[in-house]
Formats: sequence, structure tokens, C-alpha cells
Amino acid sequence: MAPGFESFQGSGLPYWALLSAQALILTFVTGHSWRVQRGMVEPRRDRGRVLLWLGGIYLAGSVGRIAVGLVPGASGWFRAWIPGTFHVVLAGYVVTLGAYHLRLSGPATCRLPIQRGVAMARQFHPSLPEKGGPTRWRTVGHGRTMGDVRALVEAMFIEQVEEFTTCGRFRRLESGEASPEDYHRFVANLVRTHSRSPQLIAFLYSLAPPDAAEDFLHNLLEELGVEDDSGESHPGMLQDLAAAAGLSPVLAVLERLATEDLRDIVTAPLMYGTLKEVGLAAMCEIVAFEFMLSRCSSRIERALVTHQGLPPDALRWFRHHSEVDIAHAEQGLEHIDTYVRYYGLTHDEARGIVEVTLRENVFVTRYFDQASPVTPRNPDR
Repeated sequence: MAPGFESFQGSGLPYWALLSAQALILTFVTGHSWRVQRGMVEPRRDRGRVLLWLGGIYLAGSVGRIAVGLVPGASGWFRAWIPGTFHVVLAGYVVTLGAYHLRLSGPATCRLPIQRGVAMARQFHPSLPEKGGPTRWRTVGHGRTMGDVRALVEAMFIEQVEEFTTCGRFRRLESGEASPEDYHRFVANLVRTHSRSPQLIAFLYSLAPPDAAEDFLHNLLEELGVEDDSGESHPGMLQDLAAAAGLSPVLAVLERLATEDLRDIVTAPLMYGTLKEVGLAAMCEIVAFEFMLSRCSSRIERALVTHQGLPPDALRWFRHHSEVDIAHAEQGLEHIDTYVRYYGLTHDEARGIVEVTLRENVFVTRYFDQASPVTPRNPDR
């Protein structure tokens, strides 16, 4: 037999009011959980801390209430097990949500307003909506509607590139004010970031829509040196760069860390429900680097030649990307839009995935925030 109505009552509210409140709470929790699972909620570190504190206090109070109810002679409010359990579950949800925000927000970095990137992209894409304004829709194949995903992604890429090139650490590298260790660390992080790029491109090729598969295959063969005039693979170019920068003693460690980074990507819990969302997130980050390198490779190469005296031949990886990635970046933007349409992602779903993927500056995180070794001492640091 089901418990009587009084078993669900832990307050002086009329039962209809209590039931309505509980139904509203459950509806909100279910809807918010669905949005989190679809990648439509941007993780924020500050919000995560607040939720963890509030959730911890709420959970402690809820468990304490049940504990007091076990004491003989406790009042009926403490012995209302069903509402007490409801509050424990709800407090657990708040703690879990706080952990989600804190774990996935990544290290705190300063962000430039996205309006600046949007304004620059709008020069080429007038259909891009104003921030906070209504989305303007256009019709695509099979009667589907899709916002201008390409314009949105390009705006965010522009914003991140500007933030990267105007941050203090990049400007010190370019001006020669950085220390020798800063230059070595930058090159070490760059080598670590891109050493396993063929595997990542291969992953995109495996998910590529038919209209984009040939381009991804061509990019993969270029990475491997098969379709490059020199016949040299990109990881091979990076090995020469590391040697010229004096990083030969730690090159094996950097390559091992790159392998571990790839393994961590594969073994980490998935944020999304299907592989199509994971593929879009991966494509956004990889194309973001192609976009940035097509605009910044020459500047980085010039800084390393001028301030570190690296020989030009050792910097051919940068020259290759400054030339080739202009085309790759344009293709990548088109392929993101193609991918979204092919796999039937809605505009809101695509926008949520893109914004979560680029919630922090990926270039600053990979090139500056990683603690890659630069000397044989303490290589696991």
C-alpha cells in the first residue's frame, strides 16, 4: 500500500500547494538537466563555487534533519522521512551541478567582449544577429531552418585570436621582453599541442559528412606528409623545431604528454549524448587552431627568429601553416556548417556546443597554461 498523504507532508502548507511546488521543482530540474546534457549551459567557475557552497550547506542540513529524526522523542517534522529524502536528493543535485560548473569551466582567464568579434565578423556576414537580439533564420535543405552557424563560429574565432594576440604573454614573446624560459615553454607547449594532430584529423575524417570527407582526407595526408611536396610529416617538422629550440632532451617527454592528453580526451566522461555533438566540439577546436595559425604563424616565426635566433629552416612548420591554413580555415568554417546540417543539429544545439567548446581561450590554455617541461630535470612536473 502506498504511504498516506500525511507521509509526504513536512510543512504546514496545504497539500495542493506543496504538491504544486514539488512538481515545479522537478520540472525545473528535469529541464535544466536536459539543457546541461545537450551542452546548452555554459560552465562558469564562479557559479560552481556558489552552488557547491549552497548545496553543501543544504545537504548537511537535510542529512542532519534525518539524523535528528532517528533520536527517540524527536518531533514529527524530523521524522518526515519522505520529504526529508526529497531534500537530500535535491541538495545532491545542487552539489552535482556545482561540480559540473567547476570541473568543466577550466582555468580562469580574462575574456574580451564577444561583441568585438561579432562586429568584425558582421562586416562579412551582415545576417549575423545582434547580441541579445532575435536570431535571423535562413532556409536550408529539406525545409530545415538554421541560423548562420558559420558566422557565429567565425565571430568567436576572431574574438579568441584577438584575445590571444593582445594578452601580455604573447606581446612579451613578440617584443622580446619574455625570458628564455618563457620562449622554451611556449615552444614546448606548441609541440605538445600539435604532436598528435594526425590522430585528431583522422577522427574528424571518420565523422565527416560526404561533402567534406575529401577535404579532411587531404588534410590528414598533408599532416602525414603523403601529399606534401617535401614528403615530411608535420610531427617531423615539430621535432626539428624542438631540437632547434634546445628541447631535444625533453622531446620524448613532450610526445608522451601529448599521447596522455589524447588518452585523457578519450577516457574523460562525455558531456553529450551522442557522437555527433562530440564531433562538432572537436571540429570547432581543431578549426580554431587552423584559423589562428593562418593569421599568427608568421608573427610567431618572426619572434622566434628575431629574439631566439632559431634558424629559418627549423621554423618551416610555421610557414606551412601560414600558407596552407588560410585555405584550411575557410574550408573548416564551411565544414562546420555542413556538419551541423548533415547531422540535423538545431541552431540552439550547435550554438550551445560551440560556446561551451570555446568558453575559454583555447590558444592561451594550450600554448601558455600547460606546464610542459623545458629541461630534463623533473620531466613529470
